[in-house]
Parts: sequence; structure tokens; C-alpha cells
Amino acid sequence: MSQQPTQPVELSGQESNSLRDYISSHHTTVLTVMFTDIKGYTELTEEKGESYVEEIRRAHDILLQGIIEEDNSGLILKHIGDSVMAVFAEPSRAVDRAILIQQKLVAFNQENPQWDDIEVRIGLHMGQVTVEGEVTFDIFGRHVNRAARIEGLADGGQVYMSYTVFDSARSWLSHHTDFGWQSHGYFKLKGISEPVELFEAWDKNLRKPAPPKNAKAIKNKPRSLFIAAAVLLGVAITVAVNAFKATEVRLKAPYPDHLYTSEWQKVPLEGKASDPERRVALDFEAGEYPFFYLISESGVRYSTVRLERGDNLLTPDYKNYSLPAFYIRQAAEQRAQENSKEASWSYQAVNSKGLLETYSIQAKLAVVSQQSEAEDKAIHQVSWQLKPEAPMALDTISGSVDLSRLLTESGSDHHEEVIARFGKQKVVLKASLIRKFIQLRLNVEYD
Repeated sequence: MSQQPTQPVELSGQESNSLRDYISSHHTTVLTVMFTDIKGYTELTEEKGESYVEEIRRAHDILLQGIIEEDNSGLILKHIGDSVMAVFAEPSRAVDRAILIQQKLVAFNQENPQWDDIEVRIGLHMGQVTVEGEVTFDIFGRHVNRAARIEGLADGGQVYMSYTVFDSARSWLSHHTDFGWQSHGYFKLKGISEPVELFEAWDKNLRKPAPPKNAKAIKNKPRSLFIAAAVLLGVAITVAVNAFKATEVRLKAPYPDHLYTSEWQKVPLEGKASDPERRVALDFEAGEYPFFYLISESGVRYSTVRLERGDNLLTPDYKNYSLPAFYIRQAAEQRAQENSKEASWSYQAVNSKGLLETYSIQAKLAVVSQQSEAEDKAIHQVSWQLKPEAPMALDTISGSVDLSRLLTESGSDHHEEVIARFGKQKVVLKASLIRKFIQLRLNVEYD
């Protein structure tokens, strides 16, 4: 039985600090919330007793923590009975770990026939949780509640998500031929006024998709029909206006903050944020233009629109494009510890002209860590190599930095360094030192 929160989830002081540290270390204002629970947990408790289900829950907690928090991808904030509440900085990583949980549970159940099978339901929702660098806990609580309501519609073994998560992870999913995804339609969630479009992602080798068993979809028109209707309306308006009329552009709500077009020119909007539509206070000629906005330092939502002479009423179909990153986490022991990671990054990003372009970079990050007994200090020697290969081939960029921290110090130290720039992008090395541990992140951001 799901342990969905019936009131806003409250975080302890330690949990709040953990959340703030995670947001700070990942340099994001947007989080994907994961909410899980074990199917049939209450019934199993009544049937076989507390000690039996406690063993199962401990094994479940260990398995999920190892998957969610590996490479510092996600953070488990809270255990609520048999439920787990976790957050991720990247929606694609949240979907990846959700599917991995279902894969690992199948193998776990096969390897542990002495227990009843563990079946977990998973719900995902994404939204902004910080304003001017501060976590807005009431907004965060609403995202948690929505993730929990989505999870409550799932069955054991399923991963359900809102449209915001799916839309951001769609590109990542499209590169995994073993994974499937689809919309189950719009559903009314308890305590949420507007219907929510529900998506499912799954491993094709394990299961088939299925709509919620205990809820019926609302008969809304599919998103594609709305888009088609908007296109037809735009055509009709264009035909009706005078051929010599100036190109006027209006956008339908909602409006993203800091919208850009060609050459990264900001798009000014007339009116107020509450208006159903707003005029673009910028002169355009008829033609094709990019419209895009940043959702984080490493993520952009991008759309290409076609403007005709006359009145253009637009609802851009934005798609998510993320810049690459990877992580290393290591502890300094008495004997030197070495760790390295290499990647071939190939991705699409917005260039200085405001157009999507494909980039390729060979990246390597390495760290050697060791404790200095004489000074009771953790010493980390960090080095990197970058080889940009497309759209232009550049010389290898390399460098290193030594970081250290006394083992007796409390709190954490942070180091950030821009190690390369090209076009509208920069490659940033970020390090967090906590006691004997170092957590490294090498990622590409917009400059």
C-alpha cells in the first residue's frame, strides 16, 4: 500500500541541509523528484509479521540507495515507511535509475527465493525548487506530492512520470532501443486541479506498458491535435491578412523566462505574465527563427518556428537539449587511491548564432587521493584532458590542480574552475571536499 503523503512533506534540519548541498553541488534550480513504494507491503506485514517485512525492507533500501546515489546522481532525502523520496538534478538520470531499479529488482527476486518478490511502483515529476538561490520548500513539497500521486497510479514494476520529465528525457530515451515509452492520457490527481498527462517508460525485455488499473483517463484531445489546430489557425490567419502587412508575433502562455532568438538576442514581451498571450516587441522578417531558453546552466529548451507576413500566434514545441557531464567520487586512504574516467561526448548545443550544432569532445578526468598522516590531511591531485573534435578540431587542453582539506574540519569546501571555452560553451571542473572524500564533476555549461 502506498505511503503517499497526505500533507506537505516536512524535512528535518539535516535533510534540508542535504537537499541544499545537493542543489549547490549540482548547480541547478530544477529537480526531478522520485517517489517509490513497495506494492502490497501492508498486506504482507499483516500476513507474515513485522520481522519478516523488516528484512525485506532493509534489503530494498540498500538496493535502491546503491542505484539512486551511485556517482552522486541522485539523493535519497527521506524514507516514509516502505516509500523512498529522492531527487535528481537531471531528469534523464532519474528515468535511467528508475528503469534500473526495476531491472535490478527482477534479478534480486530471482536470487532470493526465500522472500516474496519485491515489486516497486515509481512516480517522477520535475519542477523548479529554488528562487534566487534559496530552496522554496512549499513549492518543493508540491512537486513531491505530485510525484507521489503519480506513483500511486502505477502498479508494481512500473515507472510513471509527468510530461515535464518525459519531455526532458525524451532525447535520452530515443537512444535506448531496449526502452519504450508512451502516453496513457490525462488523469485527475487528488488535490491537483488541472489534469496531468501520464507517461510510462519501461524495459522492453521485462514488461509491456499498461494504463492505471484504478483510474480512467479523461477524454482530452491529444496534444498533437492542439498543435495541428494551432497550425491550421495560423494558416487561416495568414491567408486572410493583407500580403503587405508587417510580421507580427504573439506567444501563447505560458512564457519562459529569458527567451532568446537568433544571435542570442533576448525576446522582449509586452504585457504581463498573467496574460493569455503576449506580443513580441521585436521586428522580424518572414522566415525561420530559433526560440529557446535555458532551464539550467547545462540545459536548454529549443524550438524552431516559421514566421509568415502578418499575424503569427505561436505555441512553440520546445525540445530539451542537455550538455554532457560525468562524476568521480573517491576517498583518501593511507595508501594512494587512483581513479579516472573517460568519455566521448557527442551532443547538440546552441551555438553563438542561436542555432543547434553537433559537438564532439574527448574528455578524461583523473584523481589520485591519499591521507597525509603527519598533517591529518586528505590530499587530492586532480588532472584533466579535453580534445574538441567537432565542429572544429582543437589542440588537446590539459591541466591539473591539487586540493586538500584537514580531516578534522567540519562542513565542506568547494572548488570551481573553468578549464576551457569555445563558442557559447565552457567546460567547468567542480569539486566538493567533505572530510576525506572528494566529489568531482566535469561538465559543459553555457557561458
